[in-house]
Amino acid sequence: MELENKIVVAVIMHDETRIWSTHAAKGSAPDKIHIQVPQRHLHVREAQHHGGHGTSQYDAPYFDEIATALNPCAEILLIGHGKGKGNSVMMFLTHIEKHHPELTKKVIGIVDENLPALTEQQILESARDWFSQRFGMPVHYWEALAR
Repeated sequence: MELENKIVVAVIMHDETRIWSTHAAKGSAPDKIHIQVPQRHLHVREAQHHGGHGTSQYDAPYFDEIATALNPCAEILLIGHGKGKGNSVMMFLTHIEKHHPELTKKVIGIVDENLPALTEQQILESARDWFSQRFGMPVHYWEALAR
């Protein structure tokens, strides 16, 4: 999907990110980025294995991959869920503030949704509502977010 100078919606979860360009054709599938975690068969929780309750060692490369994918965009609406360390969007923002500060300036909004309970259509409807409220523009302006 071409993202150069486009407005995008990025849904960031702990293991997957979905990216839609608002100028893509209706029904277009999102670009997907998955966290790369090697297969392990250990019976130790991640935080215990790494000596505490810090973030996963796989978060930084995952967030860097998301940042690289979003870098060509003009503006970004982030959608996420969770609280504290479970909020992947806030962890991503903290990461890009430190490692990709130019990308932070492109974030135009953050929407908190119960993502596991929503379908892709409901997620896109949430994005449509945000854009309509923020810009007062008709929803059909963003073809990919059209019903």
